[in-house]
Amino acid sequence: MPDTDSYPLTLLAGELRRRRLVEPVPPYRTLYHAILDGRIPAQQGSDGRWYWRNKDLPEIAAAFRRPIAA
Repeated sequence: MPDTDSYPLTLLAGELRRRRLVEPVPPYRTLYHAILDGRIPAQQGSDGRWYWRNKDLPEIAAAFRRPIAA
């Protein structure tokens, strides 16, 4: 694991839902591809898994917010 404030990607959708940061919450596959595309911050651990940090949640959520139609 990269550091003590890092959590596995498998927990990200649940945390976005719990904190109500984005609706609808993107599914795991969408989050995974956003990491691979460099649209959201994450670090790959030595175990090959992807991890996100609490401090990056606002940036992650912003990547999935839809603009309000005028």
